[in-house]
Amino acid sequence: MTKHRNNSKVLTFRQPTTDTQDLDFATPAHSPIRKLHPKAKRRRLIWLVSAILFFIWFGVQLVIQQMKIWDREDILAKKSQELEKLRQESQRLDQDLQRLEDPKYLLEQAHRLGYGKKNEQNFELESE
Repeated sequence: MTKHRNNSKVLTFRQPTTDTQDLDFATPAHSPIRKLHPKAKRRRLIWLVSAILFFIWFGVQLVIQQMKIWDREDILAKKSQELEKLRQESQRLDQDLQRLEDPKYLLEQAHRLGYGKKNEQNFELESE
């Protein structure tokens, strides 16, 4: 049977030694410490350095993006103020345009410039 066992393709596990059966695994002081192979240590170190570099890059990008957002918000606030001024100017110009369609306003402006209707005399009053 031992011969059959060695040739079979069945996975078998090692029997625990007497030392590991007696240990209390609840306390870490009794747990055996296995030494890692130098290549495994190197791989872990490479992964650790890679992860640290990634998080540093991520943090730097986060700060850069936040600074860009703040700059864009400042520009947006300035443009909003400029837009509000232009809207007020547009409203004033619309009012002026509506007044220019009023014949009484046009006559008043013509009188200010010294023009008048036929047979109409303009008198200039001196203001004090």
